[in-house]
Amino acid sequence: MASHQFAEEYVQPEDSRPPYFDGKNYRHWKARMRAYVQSVDYQSWLIIQNGPLPIPGDEEGKEHEDEASATKPKTVKYTREQRDVIEHNARAKHLLNCALSWEEFGKIDSCKTAKEVWDRLEIRHEGTEKLKEDWMYQLIHEYETFSMKEDETIKDMFGRINKILGDLEALRHSYSNYEQVRKTLRILPRVWKPFVDAIEYESLVQMSYDELRIKLIIYEKTYLQKHGRERKRLNVVFNTFFEEIENELHDDEESQEDLAMIFKGMDNIMKRRKPSKNDGRRNNKGSA
Repeated sequence: MASHQFAEEYVQPEDSRPPYFDGKNYRHWKARMRAYVQSVDYQSWLIIQNGPLPIPGDEEGKEHEDEASATKPKTVKYTREQRDVIEHNARAKHLLNCALSWEEFGKIDSCKTAKEVWDRLEIRHEGTEKLKEDWMYQLIHEYETFSMKEDETIKDMFGRINKILGDLEALRHSYSNYEQVRKTLRILPRVWKPFVDAIEYESLVQMSYDELRIKLIIYEKTYLQKHGRERKRLNVVFNTFFEEIENELHDDEESQEDLAMIFKGMDNIMKRRKPSKNDGRRNNKGSA
């Protein structure tokens, strides 16, 4: 009950409280929760990942099962070492329980260990290993075929590609800093070619992914946007010029038709006046 109340009362983030999970954005919560547990008690994180610590003197595991189900007879006495282990196992599970909403807690209420809680949440919200593998391959395909849109800003582009990289990171598949830098340079449209040529003269191995993002944003704001405004101004001028020509041609449409009739008549006259072979023969006979 205390863990329920603790989670429901979570309103504002505090260092002493775990990230709250209500069934939405599991991958985001999972990453934050992992960091939280590791910072609070790393031993608890190892218990969540690998299972509960074995209780000293409990070779058959019966005492642990009783401890987890809270049915241990009160008359049984623990040694100091046993009590420390039991409390540590319980602390790991408590950290997870305190982060869950009522609804999410109901889905894992029957779990006896912290590892069971973590694994059940993972399966419910990420699927089985086969589903996660299929999803990972789909994300890899999206990353490899990713390209920047012509009218897209650098900020929007990085938002889209970082979402894919974050999802892959949650599935334990990541790309090196150098691979991310090279990929980013390859997906830029042709208008970025001067920037790409200049960057490739530098050492890409030493350039960080975040450093590249900052340089792209600066280049976009200082060069591309300025020249983009100039191109728009020229486009307006050219469009106005061609509209005026089209209007003049439209107004002179009748004059063009008259000229066409004149040229056609001149062609007919020239054809009639063209000398033929018969005309030459008649001229020869007359002279004879």
